[in-house]
Amino acid sequence: MKNLEPINQTKLYGLEKYFNILKEFYKQGNYPNKILISGQKGIGKSTLAFHIINYALSMDTNYEYDTQNFNININSPEF
Repeated sequence: MKNLEPINQTKLYGLEKYFNILKEFYKQGNYPNKILISGQKGIGKSTLAFHIINYALSMDTNYEYDTQNFNININSPEF
């Protein structure tokens, strides 16, 4: 099941709403210094965290996060 690990998920499914909320906080400079993400095992908490981190780290690079399709660019060094 190695391919199902959160770090290997380049596409975000079902958590787009939460990604957009966190993305807007980041863009406005209102990002908190801590975020608690809770829920049942397997719902995508770690995957969401990997995606928002990749979004933030890949801004202004040649391999930006695809916010239209909620997809990590696999060529990104941040991935």
